[in-house]
Amino acid sequence: NVSTFLGVITGKGSGKVLRSTAEDHVFVYVVDHGAPGLIVFPTEELHKNQLQEALSSMKTSNMFKKLMFYLETCNSGSMFEGMDIPGVYALSAARADEESSAEFCPSYDGPTTMDMVNREELGTCLGDLFSVSWLEDAEHNATANETLESQFNIIKAKTTTSNVTQWGDLSFKDDHVDDFIGTSTGAVHLGATAGLDAASSAVPAREADLLRLQAAAARPGAARAAAEAVERELARRQAAEDAFRRFASFLYPAASRREDVWQRKEKPDHPECELAVRDLIRQHCASKFDISSSFALRFHQVIVNVCADVVRGHQRVTMETALEAARMSCPTDSIVI
Repeated sequence: NVSTFLGVITGKGSGKVLRSTAEDHVFVYVVDHGAPGLIVFPTEELHKNQLQEALSSMKTSNMFKKLMFYLETCNSGSMFEGMDIPGVYALSAARADEESSAEFCPSYDGPTTMDMVNREELGTCLGDLFSVSWLEDAEHNATANETLESQFNIIKAKTTTSNVTQWGDLSFKDDHVDDFIGTSTGAVHLGATAGLDAASSAVPAREADLLRLQAAAARPGAARAAAEAVERELARRQAAEDAFRRFASFLYPAASRREDVWQRKEKPDHPECELAVRDLIRQHCASKFDISSSFALRFHQVIVNVCADVVRGHQRVTMETALEAARMSCPTDSIVI
């Protein structure tokens, strides 16, 4: 959970936590779901302000000389916007307004499937394009001879479905990768993935759950239950979109204003409002969809936009009305199971 993660990296707690010093190079690598300003853990969210405050605390507590942070989530760039912490360098799999991509996924519309291990189809995506790109690079190239900048350029070139972006302190981008992740000789054999065009199998992360279920239903001899699972997923997706549209409609009676709040890309700078609204929608819509599902996270930008209006003092849009709209987002009927 969030408190455990923050405790680990800031060295707080009695378990296995970071015990680094001002002379250490630290590498943090996180893979998860995301949304504007959020890393989404299974039952709660880490806001960008919390992450940057934790990194700043690490700096103040002399927990690193230099820190490298690789983040794979949708909208991962939003976690580092505005970050100005000496000694912290970050790579995001995507810009603040972009989704990332899953890869090596099962296929539902063709003869080739990419989710095989030891000739067995696992029925799920095996990785994501950003992570596979940097991990294969680290295995294939001698890290003692590769700089952070050169690895960035390789990862960026391979990750063709989103814009890998550098953030933070770029003054040490000519340091070598092995200073942070250890030494690789570059002699690792990539096995079954060698020579594969990873990007050709990539799918939008927001669609991975549905594509996985569709692939299972499309297999010869698939049981009716597989098709029903697809129908339930489609119903949950529709319920999520409907809930966020009701949320916006409650606050913005005029169609033009509703469309505006649906399309705008405000910065996620108001965690108290954003997390409170999100938590109420979670509570009132739990029977209809999972607000932390990859698809539902697509609509978190609407909450960010509303909270920006709350802070501006927009007419009709106050903290009270935003919370009331969140409570009204899901009516009590039409429960999806």
